[in-house]
Amino acid sequence: MNLRSFRAGDEHAQMQIYNTAAAALTKFKPASLLDLQRRIQAKDFEPATRLYAEEQGKVVGYCSYQTNGRIGYPWCLPGFESAAEPLLAGALQDMQG
Repeated sequence: MNLRSFRAGDEHAQMQIYNTAAAALTKFKPASLLDLQRRIQAKDFEPATRLYAEEQGKVVGYCSYQTNGRIGYPWCLPGFESAAEPLLAGALQDMQG
């Protein structure tokens, strides 16, 4: 598994991961591609604060954090839940650096 920072075009994979992984949650609201694109175009967006897990070139999970110390839940596609721990560890390591 490879961990990496945000790259242009990752919005679609992130939307698919979240919508798949969170669909069964109470009051689930699907993410839209337009919403994700709006967020990455924001003036304060920092690509290094969004980590993605890749397996054989496919994005299978992601985790984000903010410079104020808040860490987002690591979302993963079904079958790739093992990526959650490395994503969280990567976010913590990046925050310390």
